[in-house]
Amino acid sequence: MKITLACLGLCIAVVAGGSAFVYSGIADVSATSSHWAVTRWMLSTTMESSVRRHARGVTPPPSFDGDDHVHEGARAYDAMCASCHGAPGRDPGVVGKGLNPEPPLLAKVADDWSPAEVFWVTANGVRMTGMPAFGPTHSEDELWDLVALVKRLPRMSTAEYRALLAPRAGDDLVHGHSHEH
Repeated sequence: MKITLACLGLCIAVVAGGSAFVYSGIADVSATSSHWAVTRWMLSTTMESSVRRHARGVTPPPSFDGDDHVHEGARAYDAMCASCHGAPGRDPGVVGKGLNPEPPLLAKVADDWSPAEVFWVTANGVRMTGMPAFGPTHSEDELWDLVALVKRLPRMSTAEYRALLAPRAGDDLVHGHSHEH
């Protein structure tokens, strides 16, 4: 009985202390201040573990990383991702530099993640990081094109990245557009 009361008292004290902290306003939630080291570790470890667990059932399609997919992924990446994550020869823009936590430079960290994990993050986003979920707005094929590009970024030069963004012969016809009037 004494142990039960002691545990109950401890739980009440923890809840009261936690509530006092939450409502005190002591925690600085501005994007210009860093998380405490223990908070940063807890959040990043939780995110990494969650992504790895949820991506286990994701299987890349055959040849998802072919040159045509990388080319298509480069266009999407440049439009949707480079402003926060940077690209070869391109620093993140003002939004990416203002986010906290800071978005990873994918050209440096893409090798740390499997294709399935990159796909899962791209499709589902990550709460409270600024990483949106593109799954609701893009097809799986479009997302795999992005993954193909992201996985190549660590070995890509600025010139190679820029070349991927250049229009190719027949691109307008492939995308159903014509410049003839």
